[in-house]
Amino acid sequence: MNMKLIKISIITIFASTATLWLFHGSKSEDGAAKKPVSSMVAFSSQSVSALSSFAPLQTKKYENNQYGFSFSYPAGFTASEFPEDEGRMSLILKNAATGQIVQIYLASHHDPYFTVSAGRIKRDIPDLRFLNSVDAVVGDKAKGVAFFSENEAFGGPTAEVWFADGRNFYQATAYRKDVKILEEIIKSWKL
Repeated sequence: MNMKLIKISIITIFASTATLWLFHGSKSEDGAAKKPVSSMVAFSSQSVSALSSFAPLQTKKYENNQYGFSFSYPAGFTASEFPEDEGRMSLILKNAATGQIVQIYLASHHDPYFTVSAGRIKRDIPDLRFLNSVDAVVGDKAKGVAFFSENEAFGGPTAEVWFADGRNFYQATAYRKDVKILEEIIKSWKL
């Protein structure tokens, strides 16, 4: 098995495990609600050195009719889908020249009342490193949270956006230094 497949397998296992933990528990939220915003501003203006740039005029469009979403991503990246069983999929966006990677994990979850929030993640996955979280609205419909974390599969600090739209649960992850790329992808998301 080559290193690329091993890394994708580790990322998928982490995402699957986190999804199971997040779905376990009650559907009600116990924390005080903050007003979500569609612009995450690099996750509350976290100081991140050497932020990657994103050229909005040089983009490609990814569309997935099966799950009902689309977004724009930098032209230097390629998109590869890795379907899994039970309505799950991993999508890897990769720039081979720079080594930049954005991984999007999707799990079908037909529950209009399921919500993703900082309080829920902290309660359901207490060992997850969770920094500088901000509430987010993705595609003017899906609600979730953007935060910084540590991800062994990525080999260190990450930027993550987890959200749900009543049909699907999404986990989008990038290296922390690439937070601007992740943010621009999420800002272009259409449901």
